[in-house]
Amino acid sequence: MRQAWLHARRVRYTPPPFTERGLYGRIRHPLMSGFVVIFWSAPVMTAGHLLFAAAVTGYILAGIAFEEHDLIQSLGQTYTAYRARVPALIPRLSLRRRPPGSQQSKTTGKQRT
Repeated sequence: MRQAWLHARRVRYTPPPFTERGLYGRIRHPLMSGFVVIFWSAPVMTAGHLLFAAAVTGYILAGIAFEEHDLIQSLGQTYTAYRARVPALIPRLSLRRRPPGSQQSKTTGKQRT
């Protein structure tokens, strides 16, 4: 909508800055993750549904590869650092991020600084 509005007003479009909000801080492609879960969730996995789920998952993975290639081309080091830090489809198990330099005690399970 913003692109169309600016074009109608004859104003040059400038893309908004890259941000990590909500689920995008945990996984890079939350919408695609949801699709994969939906396609593989079936009360009965028939051969047809298995073929469908596998084909759609392959299509999603190919689409992610193309999208990320374009994002690296347009955003450069910003997206490369984000890609190194945040997993693509499956979030990491840790719910809380520990501050740098802190360690968790193996015996008590409590955090030490």
